[in-house]
Amino acid sequence: MLFFTLQNTGNEYILKQKRILKMKKICSKCREEKDFTNPKENYCKSCKKEYNAKWRKENREYHNARVKKWTQDRRRLVIEHYGAKCVCCGESNYAFLTLDHKNNDGNIERKLYKNQNASIMARVIKDNFPDTYQILCYNCNHAKANLGKCPHGGC
Repeated sequence: MLFFTLQNTGNEYILKQKRILKMKKICSKCREEKDFTNPKENYCKSCKKEYNAKWRKENREYHNARVKKWTQDRRRLVIEHYGAKCVCCGESNYAFLTLDHKNNDGNIERKLYKNQNASIMARVIKDNFPDTYQILCYNCNHAKANLGKCPHGGC
């Protein structure tokens, strides 16, 4: 089975091909012989999906707290890597900062990753912090998107 991933390398995206080996195993839950891509798994894909949904429902508060912390940690790591202040006006209040595409190509990236469940912050970390991003405050980012440039003139 072939698996394709997109990797952002500066101003272009590269399609990488990976080969995933399949093996036949018996699912521990439904007792059917199915293809497995991970030798450590004991449940088939449909049983694992059902198990995860049930676990999340039973542990909703714990799961939501972990997801929120994971998201905040990734956001803080990315913002700190890119300087932790708006490159246009110098705003440094963490609550006001956002990640901006320098080349205004965010729509292309969203189309490329449309069906993937990864956040942009996780992708930036995975791509080793490419230089195609910058930190802007929400006001400067909004002005850049709607007016074409920020009134401060710095971005």
